Amino acid sequence: DAITANIATAESYQQELGVRIGMAEARIRRLTDSLAGARADHEARTGGLRRRIRLRYMAGEPSPVQMLLTGRSMAATLADARYFSDITAYDRFELRRIDSTATVIDSCKHSIERESRRLKGLEEEKERERIALVSERENQNDLLKKIREQKSKYAEKIRELESEQQRLNCIIDDLVKKKIAAAKKAG
Repeated sequence: DAITANIATAESYQQELGVRIGMAEARIRRLTDSLAGARADHEARTGGLRRRIRLRYMAGEPSPVQMLLTGRSMAATLADARYFSDITAYDRFELRRIDSTATVIDSCKHSIERESRRLKGLEEEKERERIALVSERENQNDLLKKIREQKSKYAEKIRELESEQQRLNCIIDDLVKKKIAAAKKAG
């Protein structure tokens, strides 16, 4: 029957959604674990960057004139200038990398959480659909039961009427026989 097939389909789809939700939850757990690792790495890099910047700015970055005056040689002064330039560039690169890592991690986590919510919504919808189908099947079964009860009552009435019909036919046959017998006597 169609409702039973629909219920089976809804239950099958609901099971499939359960599997997909389980997979999404496993992905969320893995992502949360990797997020914790990435956050720890992020915190370590951020802390290192903060310490390095704090030390640089506490010590103060030497001006180009100061570097020329305190340098051992022109090559050493150029190497120091290049070193400070490289450190500044590295710090800026590291800051951008930290920001992009945090953004990517949050984006992935939000995406998977959104997918998980969508799948749970679908599962709830399918559960409501399955409940409606089961209710409809129960209503149809109740209606079928009532129809069968009425059918058996009608069948009993028909048997009673047929029995009465046979009894009346017997009475009519007896009356016809008596009439024929009375007509033969009279005639």
